[in-house]
Amino acid sequence: MPSETPTTEQFSRPNSVRPVLAFPDGRRVPLGSRPLTIGSNPRCDVVLVDRAVSAAHCRVIAAGGRWEIHDLGSTNGTFVGAVRVASATVTPGVAIELGRTRIVCEAERDDSNAFGALGSSGGSDGADDVVLIGDSVGMMAVRDAIARFAGSDYPVLVRGETGAGKELVARLVHRRSSRVRGPFVAINAASIAPDLVESELFGHERGAFTGAAIRRSGVFEEAHGGTLFLDEIGELPLAQQAKLLRVLETREVRRIGGTGTVRVDVRIVCATHRDLGAHATAGMFRFDLLYRLDVLRVALPPLRERPADVGVLARHLLARIARESGRVRHLDDVAIAALLRYPWPGNVRELLAVLRRAAYETETERIGAEHLIIGQPGDEEWLARPDADDSRRPPGRTSEIRPTAGSDSTSSERVDDFDADQLHALLESFGGNLTRAAAAVGLARSTYRDRLRRIP
Repeated sequence: MPSETPTTEQFSRPNSVRPVLAFPDGRRVPLGSRPLTIGSNPRCDVVLVDRAVSAAHCRVIAAGGRWEIHDLGSTNGTFVGAVRVASATVTPGVAIELGRTRIVCEAERDDSNAFGALGSSGGSDGADDVVLIGDSVGMMAVRDAIARFAGSDYPVLVRGETGAGKELVARLVHRRSSRVRGPFVAINAASIAPDLVESELFGHERGAFTGAAIRRSGVFEEAHGGTLFLDEIGELPLAQQAKLLRVLETREVRRIGGTGTVRVDVRIVCATHRDLGAHATAGMFRFDLLYRLDVLRVALPPLRERPADVGVLARHLLARIARESGRVRHLDDVAIAALLRYPWPGNVRELLAVLRRAAYETETERIGAEHLIIGQPGDEEWLARPDADDSRRPPGRTSEIRPTAGSDSTSSERVDDFDADQLHALLESFGGNLTRAAAAVGLARSTYRDRLRRIP
C-alpha cells in the first residue's frame, strides 16, 4: 500500500503540500531539496537578528513530511520543546527554539502557481518571498491588520508611499484568505491610458472599437473567485469611477460592446499613495466610491519611519539578489550605518536598486560604504567625498562614512548626523553590540553610549 506520507518529490509539485519554516517576524520559508543554514551571519540562508543566535546556528533539511534539524555547534544550543538537541527529526506543528527565536515547522499547500511570477510585477518588491520583513512597531501593526482582515470579504484599502510594498500587503491578504486557491490579479490604474481603462477593467467584445479584433475579458472576470488588486486607485478617471462603483454594487460587469452582463465574485484590495478623503474633497474622487472601498484600512509606514528594519531588510534583499544573480554579498558595518542615515524616499524599491547596484560594484563578497551609490544621478561625486561641503548636501543625502581609528575628534558631528531612532536601530542591527555600532560611525564606545543616554 502506498505511503500516505508526502515525499520530497511531492513537495515540489504545484498544488501539493510543502514544508515551511514559520518565523515570528512573519517570514514563511519553504524548504526545497537544498539544506537551509540559519544563523546571525549575513551569509546564512536565513538570517536572524537575535544576539543569542550563533553565526551559523543550525541546518534544516526537508526529509519527506518531516524536518531534519542539525545543530552546528551553536553556543546557546538548538531546542526542540525543552530538550537541547544535536540533531532531531520533527513533524508538522513542532517548534524549534534558537536563542530567543521560536520557529514553527508547518506543512502548507503549495499554491504558488496561483500567484504567477511574484517577483516580476512592479511595486511588489520582495513579493517572490511573500513575507513582510521587520519587527518595528509599524510593521507589527501591518501584520496584525492583515491577520484580522484576511478572513473577511470586505474591501481593504492599503495606503502607503510609492515603493513601500503595497502590492505585497495585498498578496498577503489574498494568501491568508479563503480565496487563496483563486487567482490574484493586479492592475495599476496610473499606468493605463485613459481611453483603455474601461476595456482593462471590464473587457470588450470583438469589434467594439477600432483595434478590438478579438473578445477580451477584463480584470474583474480574470479575478473571478479570487482577489483583484487595484493599485493607485486614486488615479482612476472620474468617468470610470462611476462604472467601477456600479460593478461593486451589482457584482456584474458589462463588456464594451456587449449586450449582457457577467456575474463576478471578487474580493477588492485597493492601494493609494494619496489621501483619498482630501482627493475627494478636491473633486478628484467620488465620495460614494470612497465609502465603498475604504472599509478595512492598512497603513504601510515608509522605510524612513522604521529604521530598525533597514538592516534586516537589506540582508533579506541581498539574499534575494544572490538567488537572482549568484552573487553572494554581505554588508560591512559601515555600509549598514550608511543605509540607516539615508531617508529612502523610494522606500524598499530604492533600497533594492541600491543593493543590486552595489552587488555589481564589487567583485568581493564584502559590500562597503564605498560601494553604495545612494541618491539621484549627479550626486555620485559628492557621495564619494567624505569631506564634501555640507552646504552642497542634498536633503537627506549621506556621504561615505568611514570609522576613525583611535580618534574621536569628530565624534559629536558624526553622532549628531543620526537621530534617536537611527542610533537605536544601528545598535539593534548589530545585535546590541555597542562596540560594533560605535566603530561603524567612527565613535568611541563611550561617546556612543553617552549619546544614547542623552536621547530623551
